[in-house]
Amino acid sequence: MSERRAQVTAAEAEAALSRLNFMLGEWRVEGRLHEAPVTGECTARRGRTGAFVEVHELISNAAGELEYEDLCVYAYNEQHHELEVHQFTAPSSHAAFLALALESGPGVRWAPRTTLGPLVRIQPHPSGVGFTEEVWHADAPAPDVYLRFTPR
Repeated sequence: MSERRAQVTAAEAEAALSRLNFMLGEWRVEGRLHEAPVTGECTARRGRTGAFVEVHELISNAAGELEYEDLCVYAYNEQHHELEVHQFTAPSSHAAFLALALESGPGVRWAPRTTLGPLVRIQPHPSGVGFTEEVWHADAPAPDVYLRFTPR
């Protein structure tokens, strides 16, 4: 790769990853998972080299039992010039999505690579504090998952 192309790719990658800056930090999580109340914690940070963003969620039900552990890694795919997210959910699930910019402003929406994948939208909260995550499965009229992230 030429030096010029490497500089362009680095700038594209930084621009794509900077869309996630509102997620960086340590968060308290409250919301609902299929109508049931949940709470949890989340940490989002840039990797040491700045080449990716890691988001780690631990979500528990009202009884305090772990519902799920989720690790999402966002990275720029220089070959396809797009931001991707790889989601690992314990105990053994992995899925990959495109992470597209929201047309309405800051944030991303996940575009499933199959028609059966969930639709995910992550964006700053309208209050300016924290952010929200909404997940739709199949043809649901409303999100099946709504999580509100506030600073810890």
